[in-house]
Amino acid sequence: MTFKQFSESEERIAPSILSSRLKLLTSYELVTKHKQVTNKKENIYLLGEKAIELSSIIVDISLWGNEHLRTFNTISDIEGLDQDRSVLIEQIKARYTSMVAALEVEPCNL
Repeated sequence: MTFKQFSESEERIAPSILSSRLKLLTSYELVTKHKQVTNKKENIYLLGEKAIELSSIIVDISLWGNEHLRTFNTISDIEGLDQDRSVLIEQIKARYTSMVAALEVEPCNL
């Protein structure tokens, strides 16, 4: 996502807070900052390898919530939660890798 996309999201995070959080996440290497090939003025933020490794934890939390908190949740079932955990994690990683490969970005010099 770009800074603008984050700014316009439903969370409505203040630009100064968003900027400091993106810098912090980048310094922890959870997020990587890139330039779009077609628009060198705009940065795009992508998950770093460390953040991608967190997908297994997020899947576990989602599976736990689906099993134990479903009665309190008014949203529909989340597609894929009925699959084997390892299959679900691999699908998430493959989708993300495919999405990033389709982007035309180059790393920023930090």
